Amino acid sequence: MNKISAFGSLLAIFCAVALSWPSSAEQPLRIGASASLTGKTYSVQGNYVREGYLLCQKHVNAQGGILGRPIEFVIYDDESDGKKAALLYEKLITEDKVDVVLGPYGTEITEAVADVPEKHHKLMIAPTAATNSIWQKGRRYIIMVLAPGDSSILGLLDIAAHSGLKTVAIVNQDALLPKWVANGTNDIAKSKGLEVVLSETYPNGTTDFSDILNNVKTTKPDIFVAVSVRIDDLVAITHKMREVDLNAQNVGQSTLRSPSRILRASRKGCGIRLCRHVLGRKPALSRKPGVRRGLREGIQSRSCCAVRSFICRLPNPDGSGATGRDYRFRQAPRDGP
Repeated sequence: MNKISAFGSLLAIFCAVALSWPSSAEQPLRIGASASLTGKTYSVQGNYVREGYLLCQKHVNAQGGILGRPIEFVIYDDESDGKKAALLYEKLITEDKVDVVLGPYGTEITEAVADVPEKHHKLMIAPTAATNSIWQKGRRYIIMVLAPGDSSILGLLDIAAHSGLKTVAIVNQDALLPKWVANGTNDIAKSKGLEVVLSETYPNGTTDFSDILNNVKTTKPDIFVAVSVRIDDLVAITHKMREVDLNAQNVGQSTLRSPSRILRASRKGCGIRLCRHVLGRKPALSRKPGVRRGLREGIQSRSCCAVRSFICRLPNPDGSGATGRDYRFRQAPRDGP
């Protein structure tokens, strides 16, 4: 589902909820979510998510809220644990009775919580999940915002094929999104006539990439692709490439987190051309007037803050503009008429 559909769906939720309580002008609309504020795996990314959500809250409320009502995020720490996140979403829906739920950080935790809003018929926008597999299980109450991650290296492979390069080596972390991206990269490479000379998955927690990169080196690939959701992995791989003298003509690294450290590593004499995931660029939000400078890099902050772009298009308190009926769950699934 594309971004316009996602925006329209969430817009419909806010309109319907706001219009359902016409006498509660001062009662905030409560939006529930979890974020990985602690835990070894996703704590940096999770804090980006929280920043984006809170910046959305700040901007929407500064513009008068929705139909004169402020919005209020209820954000719990899932500690980078999918099972805990699922329990928190159950709590948000059944105990806290939030009006809307938005997704946690990342593909793996979104997958872990996806069946909870499904069970309660509560539509959930997932701003930071990028794996098609979440949406290929018959679920009807979850909406994707990002472009699918399995095509994130498409641009690099397209350029490589047109430049006459022939071979590709792929290394990926043993996690849901990296494996999905690696499989997609494999398929795209073959469709463009490129030969995949190596495809290897490394265990979580790997810190020494010498053996893996020496294996890559023996295949003499024209293109080397590394995929991980852990920035430390990609920085270590970038540095280790120089040590083992791995000189692929093009290198692609796919990550949904701030690329700054990878770029700094690549500029310190590693001798590679680095192709970044297009969604990993420095956020335009940090350069726009009126937006707090210093919003940390990463699509997590941008995607979550982007909620404000369509929340703010809701009808005005005086009744002018669009109405809830105009956005009557065009994309949201319903049971019955």
